[in-house]
Amino acid sequence: MTILLNGKIKESIEAMDRNKQSNSSKKAPISVADSPANFDTLNSNAVNNEEQLIERISKRLEGARCTVFNVRHDFPDPNFEKEIAKSNANQLVQCQTCDVIIHLECYVGNLGKMKEEERKNFQCDSCKYSRENKESKDFEEPECHMCNSKHGSLKKAFAIPASKKNWAKKKNQLKKTLFGKQIWCHAVCGMWHPHCKYINQAKKERFDSIDCTGIVMANGKQHTTNKNACELCGHFAKAKVVCSTKKCGFLSRKEGKYTKYGHYHVSCARQAGLEVADVEKNNLAHFELQCFTHKRAEFAFRAKLEDLLEIERTRSGLNFEDFNGPMSHGHAAKLLNFSIYIMQCLGWAWKWAEWWVKENDTWEPLLDVGQDESTMTNEELRIVDSSEESRCADARRCRLAAFGAALRNRNYDNDTNDDDRVALDRALRAVLHTKSLVGPLNKFEINFFADWLGRAYRSRSPLLGFGDDKIPVHPHGHTMHKKDNSPKFELGNRSLPGKQKLSSCGIFEEVIDDIDDFLI
Repeated sequence: MTILLNGKIKESIEAMDRNKQSNSSKKAPISVADSPANFDTLNSNAVNNEEQLIERISKRLEGARCTVFNVRHDFPDPNFEKEIAKSNANQLVQCQTCDVIIHLECYVGNLGKMKEEERKNFQCDSCKYSRENKESKDFEEPECHMCNSKHGSLKKAFAIPASKKNWAKKKNQLKKTLFGKQIWCHAVCGMWHPHCKYINQAKKERFDSIDCTGIVMANGKQHTTNKNACELCGHFAKAKVVCSTKKCGFLSRKEGKYTKYGHYHVSCARQAGLEVADVEKNNLAHFELQCFTHKRAEFAFRAKLEDLLEIERTRSGLNFEDFNGPMSHGHAAKLLNFSIYIMQCLGWAWKWAEWWVKENDTWEPLLDVGQDESTMTNEELRIVDSSEESRCADARRCRLAAFGAALRNRNYDNDTNDDDRVALDRALRAVLHTKSLVGPLNKFEINFFADWLGRAYRSRSPLLGFGDDKIPVHPHGHTMHKKDNSPKFELGNRSLPGKQKLSSCGIFEEVIDDIDDFLI
């Protein structure tokens, strides 16, 4: 099967199947052409074939990320399954019910090597609990009590009241609180909160549950951070953490001064592309969350795009000289999974676009061995100079915030013909031509990114956090535009990015009248 950039496909899936049947020991290659397709002439056969391609590669684990530590699984293809077998306890497994992907050791601890049959039939703790208890009278579907994300790997949790005597005569009330019922939280939410801890109840090398006593208030209904809204979703409810950088002040919305900490749900922060990672210090792992200003360079949006290019270079060479060569399904899965990771971040641009305009991103040049930054020019380092004013103009020209809102709500699904597909491609290219955000990309790189990021959107992966899978946003305060109190996280009266007439340059839209809070 051959994929042209932007999703136009030559040769048929049936031909690929015939090749596979004739030689089952060989994986059918995917050959990628070097010229972009014209979306105006996109035919239905190309769309149908791309849907089949996505279906074939979306379930593969190459390049998939553990939902606990967000680590990319990059075993070399085609020996992926052999490497999995050698990896002992830290195997990548997928729940056969909810499709959540985790490293076994990250999720349950070091239990030793899991047998192949066990791995194929693996069920996460919450799915197993639901299967065993769904007929019970008091059964409640497991969900994270610390955040509003609908997806991810859940672990059993508990909270113990400070005074059990106060609840002795209130048993019926107790059952309705976080103290009295079976509660759950995402493994990542529990591990990254400084006041939660894993409990090893069975006295074995296993993580049984998460102690959340330190974050639940005495009434058993609220969390200790309920007075602080999440700087992303705006919700006051559930548990939040602050930036791990000492003395990190967040811009006060009242006085324009750095006077307070920003609070974040861990799941919101990770999905929006902030740094939620484990960092080794003094031979110990520290679980840190860094805000937009303090995240490491590797978490910058531009760095994510560069990492996607590096994946492709492993197949087609440093200068993409073998780009037209065959591509295995395993490699295609790596590209798709990483593209989903990037689009997930773009879906929150309706909020972080303001931070980027004000602060710029944390990207830094990645030097090759022997290079001396002090002797290199900005052009050689691919540095793009910008100011608050120029970034504001750039964000408005590429419609970055509106694009994030459109992705979040899957507004490119509304048209039954290909018009929204064309609009999505145009909107992506506008962002990819914004040098201050993504760097000075050449034509090949822009085509490559537009192709795979568009394909990620069309995969409809729940990991994107779009549409029905989005984290709910509370319509108040910093999630609303100051000028007219309209939601930033919805398009509202703004036109769909990519739908309007293009200017003479053929990249950016001609008439743009989006409302925003840039530089306010």
